[in-house]
Amino acid sequence: ALVAMENVIDDNKADDSTLSNYAIALSATGKAKEAANIYEKLLNKNNSNKNVMLNLAAVYIEKLNKFDEGLDLINRLKFVGPDQE
Repeated sequence: ALVAMENVIDDNKADDSTLSNYAIALSATGKAKEAANIYEKLLNKNNSNKNVMLNLAAVYIEKLNKFDEGLDLINRLKFVGPDQE
């Protein structure tokens, strides 16, 4: 899946959902720093995206040992609240 997504990313045709999935694939293949960079860019575009916050928190805590940053994101999730759907 990573190779297929790289083609879309390279062509600049990726939407936010595709970028998020690409970041998941990067994290799973040991490229956590690159995944975190993508998530950070997505959060800069929409700072209340719950899925991105949760995924970035997981990368920070599980892969990059940035516990404080990850916990800060989890605390932000508490204030953003659950999905309305």
